[in-house]
Amino acid sequence: MGSASDSQVTNVYLMKPGRGKIGTAIYSPNESNLSEPSKKQLLFLYAFSGCDSTSAFFRQGKTKFVNTFEKNPGIQRTVSIFMDQNATPDQVADAGARFIAAVYSGASNTTLNDLRLHHFEKALSKVNFSLASLPPTAAAARQHSLRVFLQDHYTSFDEEVDILNEQADMASDITPDDTDDDEEA
Repeated sequence: MGSASDSQVTNVYLMKPGRGKIGTAIYSPNESNLSEPSKKQLLFLYAFSGCDSTSAFFRQGKTKFVNTFEKNPGIQRTVSIFMDQNATPDQVADAGARFIAAVYSGASNTTLNDLRLHHFEKALSKVNFSLASLPPTAAAARQHSLRVFLQDHYTSFDEEVDILNEQADMASDITPDDTDDDEEA
């Protein structure tokens, strides 16, 4: 993800499927008004905000993650740890927790558990609220951050395409089992 070379990032296209009267949209770093730091971290932002292999945060869209990243140079420096293959799990977890805190509150200097408590106390005054809308716990954020980090560094596009091609080949080789005919005789 964030460790992809610049040439890989410029060739990335993200598709948002259409729904109802809204058509399908295609996004590319070359054709966007994203800042240069966001373009370089596009795949990280995509994975961190939720994709097919990482969970999304309830009611926190991709745009909110991108906007938080773009408006906060401190966060840009903090999440650069995701590009460092030698980063420790604790460094990755801390950077991820700071980014999540910034997304939920605009400040990265509060702990996720304190932020979660604050949001819970605030929600108690509402008639209807969903626990899913609370920020994740520190433990959940740690797991999410580590998952994104591993995806970032140990999965390449070529490997994914090879795996998908192998799965398609395996699926085409499957034939109906002929043993049912033998049992009827």
